[in-house]
Amino acid sequence: MMHSPGDESTIARIEYAEFYRCGQAASMGRYPIHFHMIGRVTKSYVKGNAIHHSYNRAITMHGIHYLRVIENVAYHIAGHTYFMEDGIETKN
Repeated sequence: MMHSPGDESTIARIEYAEFYRCGQAASMGRYPIHFHMIGRVTKSYVKGNAIHHSYNRAITMHGIHYLRVIENVAYHIAGHTYFMEDGIETKN
């Protein structure tokens, strides 16, 4: 989980990794990749990853804007694969 007090205060560059059997079933906030309430994240990205056999979603974007999610593959995911949590997230 990436979380911080505000815009651009956290930079995460997650690329070319495999996430296998990640996440915790029926546990809110326990997702393989989770950006949480940061605001703008123009310097961050999630690129070229394989997320499979996840117990709870793949990539969750909650209260963030401008995240680049590029060329990822998600397979056999419990729940939503790419999840915008509140619906207020923009330009992702």
